[in-house]
Amino acid sequence: MTCICAISNGETVWMGGDSLGADNRFNCSVRKDKKVFISGEYLIGFTSSFRMGDILKWSFEPPEMDDKEKNIEKFMANTFISSVIRALDDNGYGKTENNQKEGGEFLVGVRGKIFHVHSDYQIGLYQANFDACGCGRDLALGSLYTTHKVGKLSNPKRLEMALEAAQNFSAGVRSPWTILKIGK
Repeated sequence: MTCICAISNGETVWMGGDSLGADNRFNCSVRKDKKVFISGEYLIGFTSSFRMGDILKWSFEPPEMDDKEKNIEKFMANTFISSVIRALDDNGYGKTENNQKEGGEFLVGVRGKIFHVHSDYQIGLYQANFDACGCGRDLALGSLYTTHKVGKLSNPKRLEMALEAAQNFSAGVRSPWTILKIGK
């Protein structure tokens, strides 16, 4: 369940998320605890599990990036992900199957970039200046793509419209929305 979506202008990242919590038996509730939050210089929005979100929010100490860091992708794929794996493993969430580490899926906004962390801990940095994850991903991406062409909408409005599209066509997405930004 869930829809997390983000937009970047190269300096600032805006991220929005829904509030639905659901289980595998189709029981659901709107939750007060937020799926999108700021931790240090990182804007994080998670899907997969509220337990994973709790660990990322309350137990994970994100590594500080040196202002002189030239290769942010390398830093995220190595230093950042190693810290995530440690936090998830230390708190009983990380799994290892067939010698493959697994966690959950989330977006990270930092220094004007949007990184997509997949359950196998790969880091995606996509060509578009927007991304999404969760069951509402494709719906949100379609909305973000078309509103990108309009050009007159604010980024928070575009996120709201993407989340509304996901809610209207997915049983796994519900308002209220959390929309935050990080950067200049």
